[in-house]
Amino acid sequence: MLLMFIKFFLREHKLDSPFTGGISSNTVIQLILFTIQLLDKSERLNCGKILLKFFLYYGEIFNYITTGISTRDGGRTFERLRLSHASWTTPISISIEDPQIPGNFLGENAFNTPVFRMKCSDAYLKLIMNKSFYEQSLLNRIVSYKTLGEMNNFRMSVIDKFIS
Repeated sequence: MLLMFIKFFLREHKLDSPFTGGISSNTVIQLILFTIQLLDKSERLNCGKILLKFFLYYGEIFNYITTGISTRDGGRTFERLRLSHASWTTPISISIEDPQIPGNFLGENAFNTPVFRMKCSDAYLKLIMNKSFYEQSLLNRIVSYKTLGEMNNFRMSVIDKFIS
């Protein structure tokens, strides 16, 4: 559920396609997994805390230029500057060690990473501000119902196309 929500969030901000500088599904999975690894064990099943930590970490804390992420062995960060094969064509990008192929790094072609960082920061600030009495959902602050409706319609059209 968390993965789907973040995918909706990325789609709304046109950050869901690697071909246009967005973030691939595999990279998003690794970002979420690393976020879960950052939390105390008692908080790891709380989707709200994971989502809030995700937006805080990737919007405010994480240094995209100097730091990389690995989800291996319980998760860790590493100094990106020490990698001899780091891609510096887009220095402000995500660098995640591929857990299945050592030496391969995910996210380095995500050239819209500065936009991703800004949107994560905005989402975090929107989630922590006081809730309005008339507001139905905190999540509606960062993903509109319109986007969810568009995604559902697209999904149904794909199902119709391939089932019939």
